[in-house]
Amino acid sequence: MKRIRGLVLAALAAMALSASFASAPASASVFPGPGVTATKYPATLNAETTQDLKFWITGYSTECSTSPLDFETTLTEPVTTLASTGSEFGCKPGGEEIEAGECTFELDPGGRSGVKVGPEGCGSMTWFNYQCWQTIEIPEGSKADADYEVVGVGKEAYVAVDVEGNFSYSTPKGGFCHGAGEYNDLFAEAEVKLTGTDASENPVGVQAITGGLFMEGEGSLAAYEYPAGVTGYLPNDVLPAFVAVPLEMEAEAISCEAAEFDSAELTEAVGTYSVTPSYSECLFDSLEFPEEIDMNSCVYEYSNITQVDSTNYKSDASISCEGEDEIKIADPFGYCQMYIPPQALNEPAITLNGPFSGEARLFGRTLGSGLEYTVEGPLCEALGLTEGTHEDGGMKVHSLLRGVF
Repeated sequence: MKRIRGLVLAALAAMALSASFASAPASASVFPGPGVTATKYPATLNAETTQDLKFWITGYSTECSTSPLDFETTLTEPVTTLASTGSEFGCKPGGEEIEAGECTFELDPGGRSGVKVGPEGCGSMTWFNYQCWQTIEIPEGSKADADYEVVGVGKEAYVAVDVEGNFSYSTPKGGFCHGAGEYNDLFAEAEVKLTGTDASENPVGVQAITGGLFMEGEGSLAAYEYPAGVTGYLPNDVLPAFVAVPLEMEAEAISCEAAEFDSAELTEAVGTYSVTPSYSECLFDSLEFPEEIDMNSCVYEYSNITQVDSTNYKSDASISCEGEDEIKIADPFGYCQMYIPPQALNEPAITLNGPFSGEARLFGRTLGSGLEYTVEGPLCEALGLTEGTHEDGGMKVHSLLRGVF
């Protein structure tokens, strides 16, 4: 009897960050929501400006003499917004220093607004711009784009924040730059590094989540924002994407070097979900001729998800197909084909991963033994495969899912 071993389906992700938070809504998930998290609490969060804040308006630029984004705060739980602690900015963008009043700049990965003027109810920031010879008012809630990137892993992880976008503002009276009215051409840029330490000043990893997927409660796949598409792609460190290996053969019988996959759009948390892979760059290694994997209507389906611990879940898993469809593995010359019909798979596991490129991701691993499959074709025996239907195959399915909003 020949044994098929294989199917490695995979996909990837990336990361993001922040600065002093309002508490996030509670959740049973290890990632309670978009925002800034630490690998250990309490954690002292240090925000260090690596490029001072600069403003541009109608071609005029001004750099802050001191950064309003340098601060230190203590995290006792994940937070959605980090607020700088000072209101004395020392900036003179073409005029007098900014009068911030009760307002400050808030790093806001959780609210997806980048960096904004806050908190709610603070009013506005104002200054008299001599170059324009008019007063500029930046109201609370005005926001500029910022990218949050997680750099490093574990306790060495930190967040690099790149502020680059336009704040909206108003001018009560006309001047050289604009007439009285509302405008959105106050461009700002700055770079901030968020690091963490514990009470003994040992490093604590800091991460920022701007969205993605997570497990809600004890077993539902959820997204931080709806509707959410679910897609994936293959990371370089999990090649090949697909492998089928009869145990009696030392070499890999079939391997695929690329894969993409997707799942149904989420409009709410669900207890059952399916993943559809698309494999490419497949070869029968010993002869190096092309192989094709046709999923037809078949998908990998996960259901009855239950929580094992804070980051791990288990579920039932199966190959599910419409009608009499099967997964077909074949070469384009018709030498040998393998078919895998709908059936249950063994030992599935789901692990929360992330954040990658600002998003939390969901990693699934399925190991199937006693897999049923059929081999047929004129040259199967020459390739070391016995024709007929067998029930001694094995399968691995790996998938890393991301949300697309």
